[in-house]
Amino acid sequence: EVSQIDFFPYITFSDDSVIEENDTKFGAEVFWKIDSSKQLNVTFNPDFGQVESDELVVNFSASETYYSDKRPFFAENQSMFEVQGYEMFYVINTRRIGAAPDYNCSELPSLQASLCNSNKRGISDIDMAVRYIHQGENLDFGFLGASEKDEEYSQGRDFYATKLRKTSKDLSIGYLGTYVERPILDRNATVHAANFEYWTSEDLVVSGVLMNSKVNEEDGYGFRVGYGYTPSKTFSGGIGLWYFDDKIDLSDMGYLWRNDQAFFSGRFEWKKYEFLKTSITRERRYQLDFTYETDSNGNKETPPVSLTLTNGFKNSSQATLKTFYRLSGRDTLITRKYEEAPFVKMPAGYGFEFEYMGPSRDFYQYMINYQRRKGEEYLPALGWNTVYDFFLQVSPSDFFSMSIFYQEHEEKDWLNWIQDNLLATYDMKQRVTVAGLNWFKGDRHELRVKAQMVAFTAREPLPFLADLNGNLNISPKIAVPSITLSDLAFQIRYRYELQPLSYLYVVYTKGGRIFGNDEEDNLRKLYRRPWEDPQSDTFTVKLRYRF
Repeated sequence: EVSQIDFFPYITFSDDSVIEENDTKFGAEVFWKIDSSKQLNVTFNPDFGQVESDELVVNFSASETYYSDKRPFFAENQSMFEVQGYEMFYVINTRRIGAAPDYNCSELPSLQASLCNSNKRGISDIDMAVRYIHQGENLDFGFLGASEKDEEYSQGRDFYATKLRKTSKDLSIGYLGTYVERPILDRNATVHAANFEYWTSEDLVVSGVLMNSKVNEEDGYGFRVGYGYTPSKTFSGGIGLWYFDDKIDLSDMGYLWRNDQAFFSGRFEWKKYEFLKTSITRERRYQLDFTYETDSNGNKETPPVSLTLTNGFKNSSQATLKTFYRLSGRDTLITRKYEEAPFVKMPAGYGFEFEYMGPSRDFYQYMINYQRRKGEEYLPALGWNTVYDFFLQVSPSDFFSMSIFYQEHEEKDWLNWIQDNLLATYDMKQRVTVAGLNWFKGDRHELRVKAQMVAFTAREPLPFLADLNGNLNISPKIAVPSITLSDLAFQIRYRYELQPLSYLYVVYTKGGRIFGNDEEDNLRKLYRRPWEDPQSDTFTVKLRYRF
């Protein structure tokens, strides 16, 4: 097979009116298909200003929010490097590459420290990234590397990953190793992961991952092992055992929802497809989920069990009813492992969720959802919360559509950590609006508009001090302010195809987060705050051409 090389130089102009700064960047991507089994991709000084904005998430918990990578170079052809555990962990999370730079401002003299803090950036520029994949008859090899640019008060990180995979008729075994250098923090991090998948029969598969992290000579360990069983089209099930000690750390190039955890979980699903001709039901599914969880020392946390009924109708609509129960136990995350209050006792939780997806129609599609619960299936809480949302999409033609999503979430006695062993309960309300527009004209023109707005308020704060036994002791003399947060992400993206794989992008992005302690509750005014005082207001033009 003849090899093929595609060369994609680009030029980008961007102007940010908030910081009154404009920038012109040049770079290139090279895609070399060496033969049918080998491929080399390299990008120099990449720019991703045309990429869709992330979903807005307000997260006050101790666990990091995971965001998938939408940047084309890192999102495409990445399956070789995927070693993960059902959103609990990812050995490689490419969003780490080009993330906010590392800083150590406190180590600088006072004047430089002040300048360092005032010049912190939210992203790092990337010098170069390379990916090589060789897929043989039964042995695969992959390499991923990236190097960031140095900043004025920071030094860029270097990322490396190597993957080996051996496959046979019913067995696949692999190794994934990562290494990251973070010079400004004097931190080196290595992760080794061995994974396997063994099909004992057509119906039964056993799989697992064993991981070791070493960060500045400190070792941590974790594993996942489980099986999946599908003896027929009407039944499937699986169980898994997970363990992460309190030292394992994947955060330099990967993602781990939390360490210091052990749990046993299972899921079983029953399906029914045969109904009377006169029935309005097309199919029905029953799903049972359960988990028993502890910390790595065996202290019981708050394990849940849930039952889900999904009914698909012949008119293509679908209704889902889910109910759960969560045992009382310890929340070992909320105080961030503070020594004088390492956990908080949490009550049992329970609740239900109902969702209805309307029938698929050429002109419109809609969804409604309602939840009433004490806590969530996988998160304990003190009080009751109510959530309702709806989604509507209207498509007047095949090349034009508009959509709107609105959600309102209210919670009594929402428990929030402030510092050390100080926590507070609030009356919390969160309102989310997402509006979108998509327009296409032939294969050349594409226009996408998306607006995301979040208004989060927490009122009537009541302070508590947690003690060594997990009790919350009311402390009314401590002053705790209210919380008012507004978040915005607005983007207009236009793409014009000059020729196959050659594009002109024009992108306008505006957004920011405003955090305050006032009592404003008017939705319109809260939504307007980051629009009137944005953290970014950027216009970008990018030309990418294929040679």
